[in-house]
Amino acid sequence: MDISNNKEQKILISVVMPVFNSAEFLKESVESILNQTFKDFELICVYDKSKDDSLSILEAYAQNDSRVKIIVNEEKKGLPYALNLGLKAAKGKYIARMDADDIALPKRFEIQYKFLEKHNDIGGCGTFIKKIGNTRRRVFLPIKSDDIKVRLMFNCCIMHPTVMFRASLVQKYNLFYDENYKVCEDFEFWIRFLSVAKFVNIPRVLLLYRVNNESISENQKILIEELNYKLIQQQFCDNLHIDSKMVSKIFDKNTKGKELYEVYKNILLKAKETEKVDYSKFKKCIRHFLYKKCHKMFKNDKKLSSLFETIRYNRLAFFFVLFNIVKTRSI
Repeated sequence: MDISNNKEQKILISVVMPVFNSAEFLKESVESILNQTFKDFELICVYDKSKDDSLSILEAYAQNDSRVKIIVNEEKKGLPYALNLGLKAAKGKYIARMDADDIALPKRFEIQYKFLEKHNDIGGCGTFIKKIGNTRRRVFLPIKSDDIKVRLMFNCCIMHPTVMFRASLVQKYNLFYDENYKVCEDFEFWIRFLSVAKFVNIPRVLLLYRVNNESISENQKILIEELNYKLIQQQFCDNLHIDSKMVSKIFDKNTKGKELYEVYKNILLKAKETEKVDYSKFKKCIRHFLYKKCHKMFKNDKKLSSLFETIRYNRLAFFFVLFNIVKTRSI
């Protein structure tokens, strides 16, 4: 491991950017950081052994700007390991994340820094994003901490490369990334983060998020889905004290409509009894979650029996299916 340009200076923000085979978009990403309106930061680039010229690009920037610091891994150790190296090397009051193919808008750090300075009760903040690359659209996320905490029980609603959080929380609560999670490391990290601190999403697009679905293999997609389900199940069991066998029925593709509806009712009863989740927010989220599952069940086999079960046990899913029938005339 080699740390370059380790010049002591006053640092308010430490930007952690893992770099692996990122040469194509790396210059654009680095320059979007260096051109921020907020100037008091260090950019910690954790270079995982790559097959392109990412390292030479980073070294050129480090020669011209003392804020750019490079940590070199001689062998590829994976994203969670790289992120932890960055956290351990950080000297700033705040930690900001950045990916090596995204673009931070010029006022991102200024807006996030001012927000956290003003709101001492908030541990971290993310932002909305605009997707670029294979698709172009804005992504809007839950804003308030309570809403985010409930939504995290169903999916990761924090865009990792947009976040900024207090560095003091890392050591106080041992908030490092779990290196057992080669994917979904951010989802697992934010579940733990929200258990000890508040987190909000600033309702402004402050990052352009590059999407390249072709870079994800089918095996990776399957692993991501499995780990997502595992983290959701874990939260259901921990927060609602629900038997893991019951929770597993939600994710079992063979669970039929009637049984799914019974599980849904039991989970709502548990949610009403606990103080760990906001019942009204949870009810809304699980309805949406199950309606998507019912629609997927129907979409996969397109049998009338699936349609009838969808209509009978999930009215939300029924309206969605009805919309698709009218729109596509697929049956």
